[in-house]
Formats: sequence, structure tokens, C-alpha cells
Amino acid sequence: MEDLLQIKNISLSRNHKTILNDISINIPESTIINIYGSNGSGKTSLLKILSGITEHDNGAFKNDNLEIVYLGHKYGLKNSLTVHENLKLDCNNTGNHNIKNIDACLDFFAMGEYKNTLVRYLSHGQQKRVALMRLLTIKSNLWILDEPYSALDRDGSIILEQLLTEALKNNISVVMTNHTEINLKTINVKNYHLENGRI
Repeated sequence: MEDLLQIKNISLSRNHKTILNDISINIPESTIINIYGSNGSGKTSLLKILSGITEHDNGAFKNDNLEIVYLGHKYGLKNSLTVHENLKLDCNNTGNHNIKNIDACLDFFAMGEYKNTLVRYLSHGQQKRVALMRLLTIKSNLWILDEPYSALDRDGSIILEQLLTEALKNNISVVMTNHTEINLKTINVKNYHLENGRI
């Protein structure tokens, strides 16, 4: 299996403080990587580097041929638009014309009845589901997810695991963060413990 992404000796410092120190990870195609650790361990910083949001100080990786969808702590939804309008806007902004039907995505996330509801009236967990729908509506081969289980109830977590299964079937790799190690019965997850900027 070929590596979709190779991260070699990535380091990052801010205000004379080391955030990441010599991080190296290989991410093969159709693989789920879970980077777990406590708050302040550098998880979000690493994801932002992989997404091209933050510049690293040292080390190297290539993301030239990657189509990345990044979902951070902020969902990036427009409160004055409906669920459907938000998803349609995302598709238009990315220029992606080869997307799954939005209605099918709403059904997958058990959110069909909220199609025409303004996002401002959704609960935090429902907004998280809408944000995760982008993974199905935007074409990509790498999902970068910052704590995707946060704000999800038990049903939402089951849907997320079904989504991860879909990713592997479609040769998509996933890099995600959590506070704990993740072990799923039907999905092979590679866990990396990140603490004090080191794995």
C-alpha cells in the first residue's frame, strides 16, 4: 500500500515554546490515523500544518496531489442559512460538480427533517453533523478532523463510524485527533500518542 502522505521531522515553535518536536508519521492510502493526547499537546497545530493553514519551522511533507477537507473546532456554518443552503454553498465554493446528492447526505446523517431549518436553531450536536456532511459532499482523498467525536451523542458517534467505514471503501485516508485512544470493532485505526509535542 502506497503512502498518501509522509510527514518527516516536523517541528513548530511559538514565542520560544516548542509546540511540535520532530514529528514523523507515514499515512498510507485508505488508512485512519488517530492522534490522541491532552489539551495543549500540539494536536490541533499538527493538523493545521497538514492542512496548509500553519507553516512549520522544520521538517518536510508533500500535499501537492492531495484533495483535503479540514474540519476544525469551528464548524464554519452560516447561521442565517438553512442546512441545505450551507451544504450547497460549500459545493459551489469548491467548484465540485461531482458530489453525492445532498438529500442522500441528509438521510445518512438522519437530518432530513432539518433540511430547511436555519443553522442557528440547531443544537450543537446537530451543527456538528452538518459540518461532517461536507466530507460526503466535497470530493477529497484526505480528511483531517479535529476531535470529530466532540458534541456527538451516541447515535451521532455511530453515524461517524459508518462514515469512516465509507472513507476506507472509497480509498480515502483520515487523520483525526481525540483525547483518548480509539479502538473500533470493524475499523482498523492506527493510534499515535502525542504529548509535549512528541509522538
